[in-house]
Amino acid sequence: MKDNKGFSLIELIVLMGILAIVIGAGGIGMYGSMQRSKAKNQASDFNSKISELYSASMSKAEDYRLVATLDGDTVKYSFQRNSGSGWTAYNSASSKIKGAITASNSSSSYELVNNSYIVIKYNSVDGAFEEITAYNPSGVANVEKIQKIKFDYYGKSAVVNLRFNTGKHSMKG
Repeated sequence: MKDNKGFSLIELIVLMGILAIVIGAGGIGMYGSMQRSKAKNQASDFNSKISELYSASMSKAEDYRLVATLDGDTVKYSFQRNSGSGWTAYNSASSKIKGAITASNSSSSYELVNNSYIVIKYNSVDGAFEEITAYNPSGVANVEKIQKIKFDYYGKSAVVNLRFNTGKHSMKG
């Protein structure tokens, strides 16, 4: 009797098919995880900018606000202060985004488009939000007293929740 020490062609084809299925399933799971991570990073970046604004507003005697403007695939953050002679930028940053950003309150929502912007301002006396408004470049569909800002990336999302009366904010996603 002949002693075979290898695999047959059918066994090799079945093994390669099983490996292809396992690798494909892992790739799909990894792709979804990357999408979720990108949405979460964008929301986390926005949330940290709000924290930075809060710190400036509570520690100084001047008014501070954060203006986040959507410019193509970039969110441009401008920290501004009003020392009595109007708003001037004192710090800025930008962040690449993928997907969509939606601002909403209890009655309406608005997906930001190019040149849309969000203004966030704290009341330096009690720490509540004084303004959270999303502005449309055409001046219509402005959303005031925003309660959440959602970052979507190919079906995965992360949300920054804002509580107008308390000035608290948190990220979920």
